Amino acid sequence: MVLSSSLRSALYHCTFAISTSYPFAQSSGAIKATPPTGVSYSTEGSGREDSSILPAPARREADLRTQLSQQPDSPSLLYALTHVQRQENNPHASLDTYTRAAKLQKPAPRELRSVALDYVLLNDYDDAIHWLEVAVAMDPSDPDVLYSLGRCYYSKSRFVDAGKLFERVLPFGQMI
Repeated sequence: MVLSSSLRSALYHCTFAISTSYPFAQSSGAIKATPPTGVSYSTEGSGREDSSILPAPARREADLRTQLSQQPDSPSLLYALTHVQRQENNPHASLDTYTRAAKLQKPAPRELRSVALDYVLLNDYDDAIHWLEVAVAMDPSDPDVLYSLGRCYYSKSRFVDAGKLFERVLPFGQMI
């Protein structure tokens, strides 16, 4: 197969971006999101969690859970929590939270992209592709969604489909 120079360039840039992209690198096992060993996140002697000494994602999760205890039916808080859970490499919890949020408010394409990235972390590219295709149908001009779908196609050896999407992303001037 002969690739156009713009497609070769897109594939090169996408490959570089993927090698440095947190969710995809994490799914390959190259990056682990684990807290340092031997660190206690409890206030000494009280048994109470002190969110000021937690790592950033855990602190954000603690803050979001506090807010959710006051507003349990807030889709925006639930969607925010899903992003933190994915950052903490907890796609199962993130997908459960997405399900709760989606019952309260229809997800936007960006949320569906995040759902797909959770499936990527679980190495379930077929479900990731399904949700990304739904997101593209909702917003066919979102470069992040197009790129993510192209990346999933590429992972499933659907190179022609991936190339078409990567070419659509090129005019946006940046790779993820």
